[in-house]
Amino acid sequence: MFRNMPRPNKGRTIPAESVLALRIAMERKARGWSYEQLADAMTEAGCPIQGSAIFKIEKGEPRRRIAVDELAALSLVWAIPMDKMVGI
Repeated sequence: MFRNMPRPNKGRTIPAESVLALRIAMERKARGWSYEQLADAMTEAGCPIQGSAIFKIEKGEPRRRIAVDELAALSLVWAIPMDKMVGI
């Protein structure tokens, strides 16, 4: 009866997404940008996003996941290599 139910994923031990969320907050604040200003810059870079989504990435409980396209846009907007954004 329960054979076809998906199994829950194991917890992740690589903190890259959490590190990235902290880095986003740090970079945004260092530039004095609002959530909307960052969202506008990312949209101009080709990755439409709302300021509320950035808030949820930084402060949500649980945090909003970060898509690869969003990481690429952040890297372009801030001229920071993607590997540096995630602390690898």
